[in-house]
Amino acid sequence: MNKFVKGMAIGVLAPTLAFLLVKYTSLEQAILPGKPHVIIALALLINLIGVRFQFKKGQLEVGRGWMLVTFVSMLLYFYLLKK
Repeated sequence: MNKFVKGMAIGVLAPTLAFLLVKYTSLEQAILPGKPHVIIALALLINLIGVRFQFKKGQLEVGRGWMLVTFVSMLLYFYLLKK
């Protein structure tokens, strides 16, 4: 598997999981009522930490794929936040 695509696949996991948790469960209401964006921002932070570790390990292609997905997720997050 291409390392860039592998990084993209890994990077999709945290934002997708956060979106599903906010959309289809009441976890957001139990932890931080009225602030679903905190869980999504936390997922993006986890992705950024993962990207940093990939770059430190020298896995640049995996890190770049992961970073691309994180960047697109952030853009989508801020776009949806404005609505």
